[in-house]
Amino acid sequence: IRLAEYVEYESDNLCLEGIGSNLSCYGSVAPAVENLSQLADAALDIEEKLNRKLNIVSGGGTTTLPLMVRGGVPKKINHLRIGEGINNTQDLPLYWDTNIEGLDSDVFILKAQIVELNEKPTHPIGRLMVNAFGDLPHYEDRGTRKRAIVALGNQDLGDSSRLIPRDKDIQVLGASSDHTILDIHDCKTEYKLGDIVEFNILYQAMLMTSLSDYV
Repeated sequence: IRLAEYVEYESDNLCLEGIGSNLSCYGSVAPAVENLSQLADAALDIEEKLNRKLNIVSGGGTTTLPLMVRGGVPKKINHLRIGEGINNTQDLPLYWDTNIEGLDSDVFILKAQIVELNEKPTHPIGRLMVNAFGDLPHYEDRGTRKRAIVALGNQDLGDSSRLIPRDKDIQVLGASSDHTILDIHDCKTEYKLGDIVEFNILYQAMLMTSLSDYV
């Protein structure tokens, strides 16, 4: 309330339009009736103190959409900051079991070229250590299987696990900085060197590829 009063009465170049919350981007807190009601109550207290209405009471972003479609957002909340939920609807059904009619799941389609095809053992040979990113992956020994390498890596994606192959028979195995390894052993399509593989992408991959000069 003190900050609202300061902006209202002492900051000539600022106008207090409203207040808002950010729950999930860092803290992973799920938007809920309880915490959004606290925001709504804070807005009412500020309005009483300033003797005027706030134009905006913003209840978060995309992660509030599942609560909204289920009717759980307090009436005082009149604003959401939605980018991911409109531009990349892959996350809504995957993480929050929410489908919103009319949203296009194919706004972003990432294409990568196959630069190598080969049959490879599924379990690396030798003593294992951390990979280039400090992780120690688990490898399942499934014998020798056909793989494709595409010209796209974690420097472009952030994390290759955020790729969703549009060919459901493809499995993303992992990536180095500049290449991603795919298991194509069970694919009905006979992929050739130079072919293009298409992916839907989750938020992190959308963010990173949008910033890349090479995608």
